[in-house]
Amino acid sequence: MRRQVEKNINTKEYYDNLFKKKECTKDKVLRQETILRHVRKGKIIELACGLSYLCQMIKKKYPTSDVWGLDFSVTAISKMAKEESSLGEWVNYIVGDALHTPFKDGYFDCVISGEFIEHIENPQDLIGEMYRICKDGGTMVLSTPHLETSDPEHLWEFEPKDIKRFFKKVGCNCQYEILKSDIFKKRHYIIAYAKK
Repeated sequence: MRRQVEKNINTKEYYDNLFKKKECTKDKVLRQETILRHVRKGKIIELACGLSYLCQMIKKKYPTSDVWGLDFSVTAISKMAKEESSLGEWVNYIVGDALHTPFKDGYFDCVISGEFIEHIENPQDLIGEMYRICKDGGTMVLSTPHLETSDPEHLWEFEPKDIKRFFKKVGCNCQYEILKSDIFKKRHYIIAYAKK
């Protein structure tokens, strides 16, 4: 685990402004497709969903599932709610804190966090919240950039052993794979998954 930048610019205001200029990407979704392989139907949430198309991909694959996307950016949640093209793709998008969600313990069959853990001061807090809201026997899936050049939003860069250690602290063994980015030439992703 290596600190990349000292100043933390990851605020609601920063992302509300950033997301005003961006749109949801429905192509170049290799990372989301890889995460989707570890998701099963049921109650599913993506924490800090931003403008990710993953929730809608899950809803298309498992139309009877109860799918949630949570982010602290009002702009992101508003834009993603407008992305839905039919009632069959309806996702529950809500504004909230991914480290302190409003859900009861063991509420979800699958808890996902894509590209968020590197943005927060205490990465273990995210794993703890994922574990708390995941059902016994449920799945937790996490992705984070790996082997990348500096990004002012990313406080941390992790090795797979770091992610394994975070899950071990909550009593879970995780597996992982390394995925080469289809968008950023020098970036790879760690895709980690664990059963509760």
